[in-house]
Amino acid sequence: MKIILSVDALTEPLTGIGRYTLELANGLNNYQIQLKSIESLKFYKYGKWIGDINSLLDKNPNTDLSLSLTNNINKFLKGNKCIKKAYQIINPYLTKFRLNKFDEYIYHSPNFYIPRGFSGKTIATVHDLSIFKYPQFHPKSRVEYMEKEIYHTIKNADFLLTISENSKKEIIDFFGYDKNKIDAIPLAAQNNFKPYQMQETNLFLSQFGLKHKQYILCLSTIEPRKNIETLLSAYEQLPAYIKNHFPLVIAGGKGWDSDKIYQKMENLIKNGLLKYLGYVSEHNLPLLLSGAKLFVFPSIYEGFGLPLLEAMACKVPVIASNSSSLPEVAGGAACLLGSYDSYGFSQSIANLIEDENLCNKRGEAALEISKQYTWQATIEKTVASYNKL
Repeated sequence: MKIILSVDALTEPLTGIGRYTLELANGLNNYQIQLKSIESLKFYKYGKWIGDINSLLDKNPNTDLSLSLTNNINKFLKGNKCIKKAYQIINPYLTKFRLNKFDEYIYHSPNFYIPRGFSGKTIATVHDLSIFKYPQFHPKSRVEYMEKEIYHTIKNADFLLTISENSKKEIIDFFGYDKNKIDAIPLAAQNNFKPYQMQETNLFLSQFGLKHKQYILCLSTIEPRKNIETLLSAYEQLPAYIKNHFPLVIAGGKGWDSDKIYQKMENLIKNGLLKYLGYVSEHNLPLLLSGAKLFVFPSIYEGFGLPLLEAMACKVPVIASNSSSLPEVAGGAACLLGSYDSYGFSQSIANLIEDENLCNKRGEAALEISKQYTWQATIEKTVASYNKL
């Protein structure tokens, strides 16, 4: 078996798809070495063959000048609509030229899109149908581009992967897709997402004036789909004594159409009730999660919901929306509510904080469910899907 894995999503800071791509790349590489069932494994990014995938995440621009130039070009493209449009038109032809001698390979795109003109077998991972189900949560240009590319993928890919049974059902129902040509393979938390004790989290938390098990946490990109406004409303409804002892902490980068959300966050920040940390490195995320009393995730729609699973792996009780894939991932360990039920979220937060025994039970249940998900299983199931071709 010969595999080409697209690693376009490997850029700092890693998105959820970037993390998935990195785990696939490392896992398939180890699989090739240990079991030798993969004869050849190549990594491909924007027309370039990549030897060392970890170099894509190296923050030192002097390590590889060509990679540095590529990253700078990509940043420039994202900021220039005309050049980005031209690149989208030209890139398929460049890709076809690059791949024309590799038709004995299976080309796997972990990020929705398969290359045009490639004559070998293709697999794409379609993570979710957010762009179709909730187009109002995306810029118009993104909707137009992704709709076109995903329809091309659905029509032309030899096989599809997705990351939850919920997403699999949606793809089958929405496109009338053949259920025998798609596998649902869940994600997992990295091994460093585990419970950490107070003495292990204190140094990191003290930078932000936080104390172990004395804050309520949400990890989320700041954008409408993540439903941060419902969380802010729920927090405001809490009794004063809870807000005074358990500040709300939000960590995550800026997303699309976020100005109004930031304005509402600013009111809580001024009153000393909210701490916004922005982007937190993957190295420190397990410490931030382990130190939280509760994890709240009111997202309206997720293909999987990896932050939820990462919190569970850190033995943190979770409260989440009962939408899309989140009940599936939580496996009965989370308190689930309607996405816009700010009163219900507020009551659930208060109940867990006031009932230490219930809080501990929820944390234990979350940890046990999280153990069912491993990247090793993800890799093995992915290779099994390759074998179907």
